Amino acid sequence: MASNVDAMGSHPTSARLSANRLLAPTALAFVHRAVDLYRAQGQAALRRITEEACDYTDKDMYVFAFDRNGVYRAFAGNAGKVGSAVRDNPGVDGDKLVRDAFDQAGRGGGWVDYAFTNPQSGAVDLKTSYVEAVSSDLVLGCGIYKQRAAQVDARLLDLPLESIRSEQRSRLVQLGTT
Repeated sequence: MASNVDAMGSHPTSARLSANRLLAPTALAFVHRAVDLYRAQGQAALRRITEEACDYTDKDMYVFAFDRNGVYRAFAGNAGKVGSAVRDNPGVDGDKLVRDAFDQAGRGGGWVDYAFTNPQSGAVDLKTSYVEAVSSDLVLGCGIYKQRAAQVDARLLDLPLESIRSEQRSRLVQLGTT
């Protein structure tokens, strides 16, 4: 009887990885690096996150910081957003996003789902962001547009099943950013 398990012990359905599992490590790494910077430099880190976009952005993924009023305090790659309100973005329920972000951050950090205008496409897309508090009035986060993650999933599904594990190990970040 033929087995549906490959040499790595994976079942073929494991090829249909969650889209978030491919890009989430990059978003998480951005947030952790930004949190470390904030802990080392305080408020000065917000300016640095915004000014040094190459360190905190990757295509449509970018680090942001907002306060409990929903006002952006940092926005990697777009200094013009600093001082604007989350609720002013088309396609987002900014007040709910701020509430949900601070709720998750209050639990030690976590993922928040919402709709948001993708800066690359201009379309309102579903997004999930990892957020973490750096003070009682400030969260840092980075998100994944789910449409992009699904496209990464589709590219992964084009790989021969036996190579998926090695591709994941050697190109995880590259797959999420190409």
